[in-house]
Amino acid sequence: MVIPITLSHRDFFRMNLEILKSFPPFSELRSKELDVLAEILFYNYKYKDIDPLVRGKVIFDYSTKVEMRSNLQMDEQSFNNHLTTLRKKGILDKRTIVSNYGINPSTPVITFNFKLEKESK
Repeated sequence: MVIPITLSHRDFFRMNLEILKSFPPFSELRSKELDVLAEILFYNYKYKDIDPLVRGKVIFDYSTKVEMRSNLQMDEQSFNNHLTTLRKKGILDKRTIVSNYGINPSTPVITFNFKLEKESK
């Protein structure tokens, strides 16, 4: 089944996380944590041409976090609390994203390959 979905790059990341939230590690995250993670993944993509070590510094720079908070309409304390939670759950390191989990607008396809167990009689 193919379901075409048209959306912005920013919304692409949030939609992917919404689809994947049934699976670990996303199943452990609350809605606002998913919002913050999606915004971080968007900025990771936005700065994809920068060296990964420098990219982390740019993404987690104060001015970038102010932009992210503004986009999310979130106050500083809430935003920082969600960052802390994402770090505690192993999604983020201090200044890096542990993984982009294959969420990339350059390859905007999610494929599920279900392997059904044989039914016992």
